Amino acid sequence: DLLLADIYGQSGDRAAAEKALEAAIRSRPDIADGYLQLARLYAGDPAAQIRIYERGMKALPGNAYIGLPLAVALEETGQFEAMISSLESLYKNNPAIPQVTNNLAMAILDHRSDAASYRRALELARKIESSSDPLLLDTVGWAYYRAGEFAQAASVLERVVAKDDRVPVYHYHLGMAYLAMNNQVGARQQLEQAVAGDAQYGGIDEARAALARLGKSAPDKTAAATP
Repeated sequence: DLLLADIYGQSGDRAAAEKALEAAIRSRPDIADGYLQLARLYAGDPAAQIRIYERGMKALPGNAYIGLPLAVALEETGQFEAMISSLESLYKNNPAIPQVTNNLAMAILDHRSDAASYRRALELARKIESSSDPLLLDTVGWAYYRAGEFAQAASVLERVVAKDDRVPVYHYHLGMAYLAMNNQVGARQQLEQAVAGDAQYGGIDEARAALARLGKSAPDKTAAATP
C-alpha cells in the first residue's frame, strides 16, 4: 500500500516502507508511484535508483514520470551515452512533452561535441522555442550557440536573462554568445555575473577562462579573505 509505505517512510522505518512498496508494486506494477517512492528510499544511491527505474520502465514502457529521473540517475553515474539513448527512446514515446524534448537536447549539448549532434540538438530545441519558460529557452539559445548561429543565440538568451537574471549559467551562455559576436563589453558583463559568488555548474571553468581572456581574472575562491 503506497499510503502505508509513505507513513513508514516518514517515521524512518525504511525496511517496512520498502516491504510495503514492493508489495504495492507486485499488486499494481502499472502504477508509476510505486517505483518512484521506492527510488526515493535510495536517495544518494543512483545505481540502486537506476535498477528501480529500469524495473518501472519494463512495466510501463515510455513512462515519462519514470524515464526522466532514470536519465538523471544515469548522468549522475557517468553513463552519458546510456542517458542520451534512454532520452531518445523516451522522446519517441513522448514528443509532445516539452521537458522530455528539453532534457534530450541539453543532454546532447552537454555530452557530445560533434556537428551532427549539435544539429540534432538544435532540431529538438526549435520544437520548444515558443515556450515562455526560461529553462527551456536557455536550452534553445545554447543549441543555437553550439550550432554556430550566434546572433540567434544571443537574441534568445537575452530573453532568458530578462526573465530570470538570478541563474549564473544563463549569464554564462549569453556571455559566450556575445563573445562569439565580438561584443566584448557585453560578454564581460555577463561572464562576471556567471562566475560571481559560489556559482557551480558544468561550464564555470570555461566561463572563468573566457573572462580571463577578456583581461579580467575570474574570482579566485582559494584566495585569503581580506581582513
